[in-house]
Amino acid sequence: MDHQIDIEALISAVEKRPVLWDKTTEIYKNKQLNFTAWKEICMILHESFDTLSDKEKNDFGKEVIKKWSNQCKR
Repeated sequence: MDHQIDIEALISAVEKRPVLWDKTTEIYKNKQLNFTAWKEICMILHESFDTLSDKEKNDFGKEVIKKWSNQCKR
């Protein structure tokens, strides 16, 4: 999948979801909340996310998480 991911939008969306980055909270350990937060972010970053096939959703989600992980290493 070759979809341009808006880095600024990604950073902003993750910042609004402490479940993804605040290791001091109990919610950080909640896998379901983590999954839901990433799905919300995918819907923000890809306008037609809901219309994608399950495989395409999964691939895009992995791409977004990978982009976020690479961004954090900088």
